[in-house]
Amino acid sequence: MFKRVLKNEPHGMENEPSFITVVDKACDTCAYWDHMNPLKCEAFPDGIPLAILLGMDNHTRPWIEDGKEADKGLRYSPIDEDGF
Repeated sequence: MFKRVLKNEPHGMENEPSFITVVDKACDTCAYWDHMNPLKCEAFPDGIPLAILLGMDNHTRPWIEDGKEADKGLRYSPIDEDGF
């Protein structure tokens, strides 16, 4: 399983440590992924579920929470060759 590590710049004070975000390869190759905010996408604008971020679920089936679809009907869709 491939992971991409994104190094985020520190916020606030100059000596504040930076932090990293680990995102599953499937997320960063998905057409719906928010490249400006790697923890969100069009399917999950409030935050991608941890199981998907960690690669435990590839999000090719509906994501169900509280008995309802929680992904707006959007599933993993690879970016086309042109990057769109």
